Amino acid sequence: INDFMSMIGTNTALATLQKLILIQLERLGTEQQVVVKHASVIGEEFTIRLLAAVLPSSTIANLKQSILVAQDMGIIHAVEDRSLAIYRFHNALTRETICLVVPPSDASDIHLKAAKYIEKQFASNLRQYYAW
Repeated sequence: INDFMSMIGTNTALATLQKLILIQLERLGTEQQVVVKHASVIGEEFTIRLLAAVLPSSTIANLKQSILVAQDMGIIHAVEDRSLAIYRFHNALTRETICLVVPPSDASDIHLKAAKYIEKQFASNLRQYYAW
């Protein structure tokens, strides 16, 4: 995170916002950072089930607690229908900034796991998940 912060620069409002987001990310515990980073790679909106499918097994036991902490910090929020356990990042800049600190090889692995999960869960109706 510190390496990325030094690359952002200091002269723009955008850089200032990105640094504030990264400072907020650093305030999370290690496990919580892993959860939020994985969620950022999934996208603006994600379900607990999809997130659990892409996370390292060591972080799943405390997943709900990590989500609650991220909510308390204003990083993510629950979408209205809590029964579906859908969450969304507070805003696009937050997600994009967090996603930038995920190494590309890790992001590729997360995308692959997400795609496999979606293919398995929605095999009978994949058309709605195609990226056009």
